[in-house]
Amino acid sequence: MSSNRLGLRHALVVAGLTLLCAPPRVAQAGLAEVLARIDAASPALAAARAQAAASRAGVAEARGRLRGEVEAFARDVHYNDPRLVRPIFYPPNVLAMPFDDDQYQYGATLKLPLDVSGALRAGVRQARAGAKAATARAEDTRLALLHQGARLYRALQKLSGQRAALVKQRDALQTHLKVATHAVELGRMADVERMRIATDVAAVRGRLAEVEGKLAATRARLAALMDQDGFEEAVTPPQSPPPAMTVPDTLPARPDLVAADAETAAGAARERQARRSRWPRLALQATVQHNDSYDSGDGDLWQVVTSVQVPLWDGGQRRARVARAAAARRGAERKRAALRRQARSELVAARADWQAAQARTQAARAGLALAEETARVQADRFRAGRLSAADLVDAEAALAKARATYTSALTDWWSADDALQRALGRPPRAYSPQESTP
Repeated sequence: MSSNRLGLRHALVVAGLTLLCAPPRVAQAGLAEVLARIDAASPALAAARAQAAASRAGVAEARGRLRGEVEAFARDVHYNDPRLVRPIFYPPNVLAMPFDDDQYQYGATLKLPLDVSGALRAGVRQARAGAKAATARAEDTRLALLHQGARLYRALQKLSGQRAALVKQRDALQTHLKVATHAVELGRMADVERMRIATDVAAVRGRLAEVEGKLAATRARLAALMDQDGFEEAVTPPQSPPPAMTVPDTLPARPDLVAADAETAAGAARERQARRSRWPRLALQATVQHNDSYDSGDGDLWQVVTSVQVPLWDGGQRRARVARAAAARRGAERKRAALRRQARSELVAARADWQAAQARTQAARAGLALAEETARVQADRFRAGRLSAADLVDAEAALAKARATYTSALTDWWSADDALQRALGRPPRAYSPQESTP
């Protein structure tokens, strides 16, 4: 009975020391959470959205110029002379009315542009197209930042998979090193084989240090993208492939294509506005005012002014402005056509990369199964004394390489799926509410 109590006490002590010495659990952050942080905190995205908001405010400003304006005014005037004029003699039938040196005035003025030429309406269309382009560019910036974050996260997944494979290889080699050391002491193995295993353990540790350095650099870039000091959450490699590929028959309305269409429309409106600026300008101004003084009588006045301005000569400025707007419009059209061709090529390339990544992952899965079985057989033969240390080390290295290859291939498959979503003008699949990803 006493031995059972001592055994139970020993087990409890060991369990407690295991809990105390165990490394702290590191919080995990999925790709969806990382993308949400980028969407909420990226300074570049905030700047693009602010610019889009400014462009939308410009539409209201252009529309307001078309509607005209109403001003209310009030004036209080004081002179140091009690008379308006001091003529030598007064004209016939004109009384010498006194002029009050203290007087005030108030009223309102209506200014209404009569947009006969259509230049102001063209300005409104230009502002609307510019706001649409700015909004689309902000969305394209959002997609670019989300996919940049996805690429960094996939790189972390690939490096984490390589690190896990190297850790397993190191642990296996260290176990075999202990067995080899014991075999050397018993005289069943030459010391050179033990040295071979020790050398490979050191080599694996060196590769682990290299992977750790790459992990730290990638984490720093991802943290900067999320506008935070660091990113220390654990990242696990994907365990399952992405869903089946779905590609529409027609070219999707990507944000960059929408922005190109809007910029072309803005260029056409800018050219129209430049041409209509050479037309005569017609305006209407009406004023109603009340004049009063401190000592004499008062009076109400109104005034209506219709003005016509005909541009005759400005040194060729308007003609040059039209030529510049026409050239900018043609450039926007060529840029839009080139962008659409590029979008088609990106979609074709992304679809081909997705299919190639699928084939590589299937081949890597088969290679991993073969390497696992080979390593198991070679380990059994080594423990039975029927295999040299060199062959065992080669088997362990092949297994570690197969594990890293499979993890990299599966991660590349997800990266190819992200690139396909980018070519379709969509965020990464992890950020879609209806989709999920490991």
